[in-house]
Amino acid sequence: MRGIRLLDEQVVGEDARMTSDDGFVLAGFVAAPRWLPPDAPWTALLPPSVVTVSDCLTDFVPADDDPLTAPWHFELATALAAGRETGARALSMNLAAPEAEVFLTASGGWGPEEFHPLWRRLTQPVAAPTGAVLGFEVVGFEAGRLHSWLCNSLQRAARDSLGIAVNQVGLLETLEQARAVAAMANRDPGTEEVDWVAARIVEHTGDRGDVDGSTP
Repeated sequence: MRGIRLLDEQVVGEDARMTSDDGFVLAGFVAAPRWLPPDAPWTALLPPSVVTVSDCLTDFVPADDDPLTAPWHFELATALAAGRETGARALSMNLAAPEAEVFLTASGGWGPEEFHPLWRRLTQPVAAPTGAVLGFEVVGFEAGRLHSWLCNSLQRAARDSLGIAVNQVGLLETLEQARAVAAMANRDPGTEEVDWVAARIVEHTGDRGDVDGSTP
């Protein structure tokens, strides 16, 4: 049974083009190639190239002996370095306060204390770093990894039931949309037994406009 339902009644409108001082906190960085959805019925309504922070869909870098934790970078600099070496994009996942509380509960009870980088980062909260805000992904934490709502092919239900469509990179445009989709996923018995939350996804290039928010 899913343990937390903080978000079902907390659907609040926000614009997806917000800057770093809007109350989001940093959860972590990844260097992630775009996911190229296969041509199949379950990927209907998705663009040819999708941004994601779910390693169910794409392979983060670096890949090493500890796939559950190594792909999550504690600092922007290491994510940028990994991206330069492989052609992957440096992305940060950022959470509003209610979603951060859900994630702390989910990731803090799994593995040894201070084991997972997401838990470590959220227990040392800093403002989300600036960069290009690409949109919102609905994700859920389970056994050290992130599921994406797209793993469950919920984009069709979002369109048909909520009138919500993904943008040109496969993300949702607003926090309000992402919270509505998360609430729908939490009610769906066919999804993984996780607490689905809205996560803001920001891309970083290492230009002067990027501000590394990773230092408390």
